[in-house]
Amino acid sequence: MTTRTTEDPRARYSGWVAPLCWTAVALEGFDLVVLGVVLPALLQEPGWGLTPNTASLVSVVGLVGVMLGAMAVGAISDIIGRRQTVVWTVIIFSVLTLACAFAPNPFIFGLLRFLAGLGLGGVLPGLNRSTQHRLVEPSVGVRRGLRRVSSSRESYGVGC
Repeated sequence: MTTRTTEDPRARYSGWVAPLCWTAVALEGFDLVVLGVVLPALLQEPGWGLTPNTASLVSVVGLVGVMLGAMAVGAISDIIGRRQTVVWTVIIFSVLTLACAFAPNPFIFGLLRFLAGLGLGGVLPGLNRSTQHRLVEPSVGVRRGLRRVSSSRESYGVGC
């Protein structure tokens, strides 16, 4: 005779959720710091001809991408699921941020920053919901579970 347990199938993966979310949010914070570190060097690059105004435009275009990505992530996750949304937004912002290092001119750099921003904007809302969904469970209690969720957001400062 076999006994069947009513164990939640997510339980064996829940230990990985918080560290992975923490790492993704730290990378997002790191991405924003990299731009601040790189822009002064790009302003001095003679082939690019950047002025402080055009450099700020590149920054703003990236943040517009973040805004649009954050606005779109809810609808996207309804279609393909939260897990896939989180995975793809992390891949998008990682690959496109790396591609920024090889941008030949300010226009391509700004375009890549905008596209990377779409992924960046989708990461935090998707991770917050995934972390909350996986870690706030009745056995843990809402208060302890929400502490786990907020601890994943603390990694943003580590990336900075």
